[in-house]
Amino acid sequence: LYHWDLPLPLQLERDGWLSPQTAAAFVAYAAICFERFGDRVRHWISINEPAHHAVNGHGRAEHAPGRSVAPTREPYTAAHHMLLAHALAAARFRKLNDRLPRAQRGLLSMSLNSDWREPLTAAPADAAAAQRSMEFTLGWLADPLYFGDYPASMRARLGDALPRFTEAQSAMLRNSTDFFALQHYSTLMVSEPGPDHPPLPEASFHAAEGVRWHNTRGARKNALGWDVAPFGMYKLAKWVHERYRPRGGIVVTENGFPTAEGAGGDEAVRDAGRVCYIKRYLQQLHRAMREGVDVRGYFVWSLLDNWEWAHGASARFGLVRVEPGSLARVPKASASFYMRAVQEGGFNATDGECNATLAAGPQFRAEGLELQAIVNKTAGATPSLEISRIMLLRTGRLAALAERQAQHEAERGDMHAAREWDAKAAKLAAGVERQARQLQLRLEQARAAGGGQEAGPDGEVRVRAGGGSPAADLNPDLAADQMVPPPPAGTLRAGSGVLRTPQVLSASLLQEAMVSPFGIAEEDEADFLARGVA
Repeated sequence: LYHWDLPLPLQLERDGWLSPQTAAAFVAYAAICFERFGDRVRHWISINEPAHHAVNGHGRAEHAPGRSVAPTREPYTAAHHMLLAHALAAARFRKLNDRLPRAQRGLLSMSLNSDWREPLTAAPADAAAAQRSMEFTLGWLADPLYFGDYPASMRARLGDALPRFTEAQSAMLRNSTDFFALQHYSTLMVSEPGPDHPPLPEASFHAAEGVRWHNTRGARKNALGWDVAPFGMYKLAKWVHERYRPRGGIVVTENGFPTAEGAGGDEAVRDAGRVCYIKRYLQQLHRAMREGVDVRGYFVWSLLDNWEWAHGASARFGLVRVEPGSLARVPKASASFYMRAVQEGGFNATDGECNATLAAGPQFRAEGLELQAIVNKTAGATPSLEISRIMLLRTGRLAALAERQAQHEAERGDMHAAREWDAKAAKLAAGVERQARQLQLRLEQARAAGGGQEAGPDGEVRVRAGGGSPAADLNPDLAADQMVPPPPAGTLRAGSGVLRTPQVLSASLLQEAMVSPFGIAEEDEADFLARGVA
């Protein structure tokens, strides 16, 4: 019924949503709509994203009415009046509903938008900050609808800036929705402010939360700079279900992917990114459903490209393209995918599609056992240069696999497992640096001694001191331009998903290590190199 399209006289003459008179006007408008269309319309949303409207319109001045004179007070007043407008409209709706035959009775809710807030670290302070941020973001509007009042954390931090409900208003608000209308797009990581993450300026609307926001680990950005983190859908649905147990379940009333599409042509409708976004977010929603979350519906935002508020036509959400100028409708690839998914009741998905990072844990464990076998074979003796080099390369490969598994876990939203794999990768990276320094020292000592090379009884190349062979002949693959120097500090970075030590581990050396007599199959080698880990 209301998607921020306030009649201008209500803003000019009654101060818009800062006045309870606007709430009364909304109720009268809603009652007319219920009376005229109630015999045909079954599902209603009273007000769309009241928090977004309150903050951007009355705190940041990014949307109408463009106010920012009291950003730490006016958004709460505007949202308060929108809640009351919904509660009064819901009471009218139920009176009219009761007069209709049961088959014609409808359902009503208020759609609430929320990102998921993930703790930055495992520290209890960050977990508390993330929970508080969720209460300030979603609990701000949802708690009154289900409990009749704002979250205690908000009351404690905002004091008199947060309006109060009367007992009658609280009673009217409680359970005034027939389902939980949830709108979700992105995820943020959250930490407690500290020396490395100073608090937001006091004049900021969000300062009262007492948190700092961070980019989501493992996430890519969409055209509006929002983090694409499908696991947020799963965790948010779980949070709503466990906190509110909403009657009528959860209906995701918005979820979508903006793109910056060009002027036209085939490229504009090949929106593979949107197809992947819908697939991966639906997979996470289905994951929540398998764990008992009551989800009743899902809607993609949006059917058509639209004028996206302050972003205009620069951000296109539609499954169907609207051509500039002619306004012709052109279905995109996502329209075909979504139509088939709806018709068939599902879709096929494979691990690693949509550039998702494949799990590397099993491969890590298998290759770790192989490296351990090499170490055991040389126990009690100084390994040859060839064996030392293979051990170095194998250790570096394990570090890369650990990084890849950490990225995989982060994309799944298991940050605890991601941090454990980070620790493994960092430990292995330190081992690579140590082994590289030791190998460099041994090569320099062999060069100084004028060493050569010889084949041992098992065919292994061994260093021999003395003799006329130049140092470069110690190993054909360790010529002057391929000597193994200590890697620069920070070249092996946990969590990056890429092993960044080209001087230490060139592709050719990695390839040799992987076809060494220690059991790496050719197909594993091809898979490894194809994924760019080297």
